[in-house]
Amino acid sequence: MGFRLITSLNLQPTIDSTPAPVFDEGTAATYAMSQHVTDDGVTALVYTIVTTLGAGLTFNSSTGVLTYDGSGAASTTEHQLEVSDQENPTVTSIAFNIVVNALSTATTIVAAAGGDFTSFHAAIAAAAPGDVIEGQAATPGGTFDDLTGVTANVDGANGNPIVIRGRVGDTIKISGTVAGNTHVQWNSDWLDFGENILFEGSAKPGTDQTTGGKSDTDRSIILDGSNNILRGSHRNSNLHSVWNSGANNRIIGPGYQELVESRMTSGRTAST
Repeated sequence: MGFRLITSLNLQPTIDSTPAPVFDEGTAATYAMSQHVTDDGVTALVYTIVTTLGAGLTFNSSTGVLTYDGSGAASTTEHQLEVSDQENPTVTSIAFNIVVNALSTATTIVAAAGGDFTSFHAAIAAAAPGDVIEGQAATPGGTFDDLTGVTANVDGANGNPIVIRGRVGDTIKISGTVAGNTHVQWNSDWLDFGENILFEGSAKPGTDQTTGGKSDTDRSIILDGSNNILRGSHRNSNLHSVWNSGANNRIIGPGYQELVESRMTSGRTAST
């Protein structure tokens, strides 16, 4: 009587289609290379991207998952994917591109009429990283005065701040208040605020906190977020104060009459 030994063959993996990972700048996402690979599963696969990945991209060789963390700049790069079952001598490979699309940004108009919003406050609440918010007068060279005041709680991103500005040539003012005598109060990070904007109104002068001065609601601008830029200018018979308790904030606007104050909090360093 004869015997026949039957063994399972370990077939070489195949790449059935070309990977086409596409990411959007500023949005974290993943892409599975395994969706393009067929294998019998006898042994574990090892995935390799031969060429160097760009900023913000990482690759798991065991799972074949490509991860984009949202921080890498827009680009289109060529790469080579290799797949091996660790037994067959031939490594399957294919060329493919990784695409990171540029951040989609929008310009939002703030105006008394005919714009997207009638106040900077409402426009900032609806903004996303990279957006530009521009105040405009009814006619070029005219005046728009935002009487609402601004509370900002929406963050921009590193490299993609939310920009809040006035149209060049117009007189764009924020004279409304949101608390006490405060024109602008923000807890947001990564805002570029105030180019061609005039902060004008009844804000009181500030007093150094170390000497038992006024509360934060007596400040013209309360800057509690971090990594922000404050531009623009102030106009008032009194000094205007900035309550700055965030890290890496820059106050660089021309023409300020200001008393810049820092309230140190645990783990944060004020920088002006």
